[in-house]
Amino acid sequence: MFENIGSKIKGLAATVAWIGIIFSIITGLVMFGDEDTALTGFIIMIIGSLSSWLSSLTLYGFGQLIENSDILVEQGKDRSTNQSVTYTTNNTSSHQWKCDKCGNMISEEPCPICNKDKNE
Repeated sequence: MFENIGSKIKGLAATVAWIGIIFSIITGLVMFGDEDTALTGFIIMIIGSLSSWLSSLTLYGFGQLIENSDILVEQGKDRSTNQSVTYTTNNTSSHQWKCDKCGNMISEEPCPICNKDKNE
């Protein structure tokens, strides 16, 4: 039920958008039947469809964010080891090389995070 929630939210956003568009078109066509409300019906078809689509973008974007965060978590699990990793934000001269495998700036061989030698 709660698996793949990002894709379910995106599906809900698409469904809500299509229901709103269909409802706007039907309402506009019904109003086309009367001469006095024909212009209003046309405006409802255009504005209603557009607003249904625009309002679903936020919900769809939220679902996409959830999917992307799930992907990043899985990538982090693939790269992680049981060692704790400390990242520094300053660029000091004590770092001699950047590990190609894990991307950390380190000054000792092998890499303490992924055990890769500098010359591999």
